[in-house]
Amino acid sequence: MKLKILLIATIAITLTLLASSVVHAFSKGKPKKPTKTKTKSIVMKPIKPLLDTLSWMENLAIQPCPEDSFGLAAISLLREVNEWTKVRYRKGGNTKKGVDCSGFVKNIFKDAFSFGLPRTSREQFTLGDSVDQNELKAGDLVFFKSKRKRINHVGIYLGNGQFVHSARKLGVSIASLANSYYHKRFAGAKRILGFNSGSVETN
Repeated sequence: MKLKILLIATIAITLTLLASSVVHAFSKGKPKKPTKTKTKSIVMKPIKPLLDTLSWMENLAIQPCPEDSFGLAAISLLREVNEWTKVRYRKGGNTKKGVDCSGFVKNIFKDAFSFGLPRTSREQFTLGDSVDQNELKAGDLVFFKSKRKRINHVGIYLGNGQFVHSARKLGVSIASLANSYYHKRFAGAKRILGFNSGSVETN
C-alpha cells in the first residue's frame, strides 16, 4: 500500500514539473508586448514677429493704397523691422548676428527705403527736420542722451508712443517713450524721409 502511494506521489510530482517546464518554455517563445512610454512631441514654435501687420496698421489708422506713399513706406518699415526679430545687441555690431542701436537704424533705412544714414547716433541726429514729440509719425527717428547730455541712443518711431530699437539687454525690441528711463533721456526727434510729401525722398 505504501509503495502504491509513493508511486502515485512520484508520478504526480513528475507531471507537475513537466507541466511547469512546458509552460515556461512556451512563455519564453511569446514575443513580449512593447512597453508603452509616454513621449512628448516637440513642436518648434515659430519666432513671433515684433509687429503684426494688420493690428499695427489699424492702430496707426493707415489705409495704404498705390497713391499713399506714407502707407507704403510704413509697410516697408514693418517688413524690415520684423526681419530683425530676436537679433541681440552687440556694441559696434552691424549684422543680424548682433547690432547696436545706430547700426540697426542704418540697416532698416538702407533696406526699407534705400536711404543711406551715417553710422553713429550722433551723426544721424544732424540730419533731417526736428519734430515735436506730439507730432511724431512712423519712421521718424527718436534720440536719447546720456547723463553728459550727449546723443548716445537712437530708435525708430512706430506710432502710439512706441519705438523700435536695439537695446543692450533685450536686443531688437519695442519700447515706450512714456517709460521713465526713456522719458528722462529723450533728446529730440528727426524726420529724415518725407513720408507725407507725396513721395518717399531718398538719396
